[in-house]
Amino acid sequence: MIEERQDNENTNDDQLPPIPDSILNKYHIEPNLAKYDIEQTSPSQNKSTKVMYLRSSQRKLDQFWQAFIYLECKPTRGDRQFLSQIISTTNNNAKLHTSMTNNGTALKFSPLYRSKLGSPQNLHVTLTPNIPFASEALRDSMLQVLSDKINKCKIRPFVLEFESARACKLLRSVVNDKLFLALDVKEEIKRNQLMEIHEIIDETLKKVIPEYYSQSWKNRAKDFYLNNAHMSLAESNTVPSRMVKDFKKLQDLLSYNNNPKNCNDGDKETIQEENNLSFQIRTLKVDIDRQTLTIPFIPL
Repeated sequence: MIEERQDNENTNDDQLPPIPDSILNKYHIEPNLAKYDIEQTSPSQNKSTKVMYLRSSQRKLDQFWQAFIYLECKPTRGDRQFLSQIISTTNNNAKLHTSMTNNGTALKFSPLYRSKLGSPQNLHVTLTPNIPFASEALRDSMLQVLSDKINKCKIRPFVLEFESARACKLLRSVVNDKLFLALDVKEEIKRNQLMEIHEIIDETLKKVIPEYYSQSWKNRAKDFYLNNAHMSLAESNTVPSRMVKDFKKLQDLLSYNNNPKNCNDGDKETIQEENNLSFQIRTLKVDIDRQTLTIPFIPL
């Protein structure tokens, strides 16, 4: 893992100007190689032959223009150290939790705030799924309506805060056996700032793509993304399906992190430090294609 430079180090890099947001927003999204997979051909063909294919669900989505709306969180060095403590504690406890092993290999979470090469990455709070549009013009219309409504409602910048680290939770992926370690957004933030933003998204989708609004957003997605607002901080890619099915045992793993009274084994760890994570949110982020658009809130 690449180590971060100490503050007192003096290098030529310190003299370089910062990269403009316009460049970062256009090129920060990694290519989505996960949508491709290797699959053997049918039994009638040579079994050694493997072909590249697009998963049917992804292929269906690729027929549309898409937009993904979220709040961006930029962890500081201190934030990353704190999140590392949560992940390390969880991983260490998983080694001692017999139901969290598979053929001697323990469940292990990797941080989402670092890339595979070790460079810092931003985290986020998801506000919508990938929203499909029948045309690029329709998506552009949604972006314009959304921006106009944000300005009209005069949404102000706010501080995004989370529940205690001792209340971190596990989430299951809806498409595979991947697990996420996450922190819930504070209930007060959900019922105020996030609800206000969701109402604007709600009005926008209802106006621009009423069919999607009535079939997918109104009755299911809206409440889910508001009530379950969270920031994922780590993921585990190698999770046996039997573990995912027995989700109660997975939740038991976190009981050691969350409540010192549950730690009868002296070897098990608890999260000693209370969570004081917070992020100043000044913009709404929208990913389209391979770039990110920014819709600013009205300054205080």
